[in-house]
Amino acid sequence: MAMQSAQNHPVYYYPDGNIVIRCKGKDSTSTFFRIHRGYLSAQSSVIKDMLQVSNPKQNEMHEGVPVIDFSVDPSSMAIFLTFFYQPM
Repeated sequence: MAMQSAQNHPVYYYPDGNIVIRCKGKDSTSTFFRIHRGYLSAQSSVIKDMLQVSNPKQNEMHEGVPVIDFSVDPSSMAIFLTFFYQPM
């Protein structure tokens, strides 16, 4: 089995973030986005539902923070997060 590579996103990986979104690119490289669940959840009830973790103790962790997998290309996730963290 080939080892998959992973990286933290250079912009949307906040040291004080309390949840990690993992997205896999077309090359199977995982990108981690460490974000603020409360901040994003306050923006939308849909986002709040998307970021729910049923039982963090049973979920995978990345640097001590629960991980949620999203079936979205990392570049699309970065664009999505731009709307919340860097509004025009």
